[in-house]
Amino acid sequence: MTGPYRDIPVTGDLEHQMHQYTDKEEYDRLLPAGTPAIEIHDPLPTTPPRNADTKYLDGLRGLFSVFVYVHHFIAAFTLDTELGFGWEGNYYITTLPFLRLPWSSGGPVGVAVFFILSGYVLSVGTLRKLKATKARDARRGILSALIRRPLRLYLPCMLVSLTVALLLQTPGFLLKENFSVPQPTLGAQLYDWWWSTVDYLSLSRDHVPGGYFYNGPMRWKWTMAESLFGLVLAILDVWPLESRFSEKSTNPTVLLERTPLLPQFSRLLQKLLKATSIGAQKPLRRGTLLVARVIPRPWLERLTSSSQDEKSMIADRRESNTLANVVFFIGWYLISIPSIPNHREVALGTPGYRWLTRMTPPNYLDFEYFRYWHAWGAFMVIWSIMRLPWLQRLFMVKPLQFCGGISFMLYLTHMPYFRTLPGRLVGLFGGHVNDALKGTFWDGTLAFPDIGPKGLSSRFLLCLTITLPINMIIAKYAIRVIDQPGVKLGRWITETIGLDQRKPKRHGVMPRPK
Repeated sequence: MTGPYRDIPVTGDLEHQMHQYTDKEEYDRLLPAGTPAIEIHDPLPTTPPRNADTKYLDGLRGLFSVFVYVHHFIAAFTLDTELGFGWEGNYYITTLPFLRLPWSSGGPVGVAVFFILSGYVLSVGTLRKLKATKARDARRGILSALIRRPLRLYLPCMLVSLTVALLLQTPGFLLKENFSVPQPTLGAQLYDWWWSTVDYLSLSRDHVPGGYFYNGPMRWKWTMAESLFGLVLAILDVWPLESRFSEKSTNPTVLLERTPLLPQFSRLLQKLLKATSIGAQKPLRRGTLLVARVIPRPWLERLTSSSQDEKSMIADRRESNTLANVVFFIGWYLISIPSIPNHREVALGTPGYRWLTRMTPPNYLDFEYFRYWHAWGAFMVIWSIMRLPWLQRLFMVKPLQFCGGISFMLYLTHMPYFRTLPGRLVGLFGGHVNDALKGTFWDGTLAFPDIGPKGLSSRFLLCLTITLPINMIIAKYAIRVIDQPGVKLGRWITETIGLDQRKPKRHGVMPRPK
């Protein structure tokens, strides 16, 4: 059993979505005297600065994409891992705070993590340009994002959902479920696919989890519309800062002076469009707050001031690292709250989370009470990772970087994929058998003993070891076939209308200066 709340939105590589600067002066100094000037065009405004390594954020996204997969997959084996540690005699190791995320809260927490990363990515490029007093470039970048972002989110989503619609008409391929019955004809299936997609991806309707296209295999679609709405929120949060940056202000309260009206703007827009759920809006806006780190702050400048002695600087850095470590563990504790929709009593009955659950604001429905703490916890986790080198090194390892590169397509494809090979393997090894497979080869032919604690049992680990790598391979090739066309189309449109500059074609290798 999988719930509609187990979803995350994931958007492309961070390294391809942030502004990049070209240090032309440094390059010119390397050329011998008398060398003609070479014009170097600014690259696309959505690529990262060369002097800012943000690949560890890709690793973070990769880790949580695996958490989402595990969280959804384990539902075919047990639901007890979603209970709180100590609730009504439940003491499974996989329900312990800090350890429980992959088995119990991977989907809901992933929503917060990826929405916050989206808010950061959507804001940081514009803020860097405003900080450099390039307001015109910032406006062009926003217009470019308004064109490229919908294509980046919607085109892959529509292609995957179209594939599901076609597979529903292929006998014996997708396992039948009560909530996604095929239409009688191919024409009726395509008609239903088109209008369901247009309706549900529209910003003019509610996207609270619960009403999904073909429900089961496409239950992540609501996050696409919420991510697009996040672009609007990011613009509302960042754009009023233009005048402050144009004055080259270094006031550390710059974000506070210009943002009192922003919540009113976003609430008004939300009422007009009726498009954003509370669980999605808050993480997106907290992601925008992360860009405060690119604004000059005098108290940070003092840490590297030459007037400070070495001992004072070391002490300041130690205090900063200590604070970041404390914030990280507090944030991880918050995102470990039991997260079963419509079952607030589980969190209230779990030791260590009773008081936290009671403090949830009343405007959060019982259905998604946990999203308030997920939003704050994920914000604290990401904020601290940006300041802790040991965590950045952890998220730079190659396996997590690989998972980060395929996370978007892993997210889009894993639910339909569950209805092909994984759904059959679970029954083959002695687990839950789909009604359509009873009495067939897949009905316990290779029954495997299920030994070990829930969430770490032998049968679950065996099935996970087989199915996850296959889904990763599918996701890797889906990037070329499904994901990249939307990226290239958006870039071609913005370059054609002049919002982005074309990258110069390089013919051969430029000789190295002597």
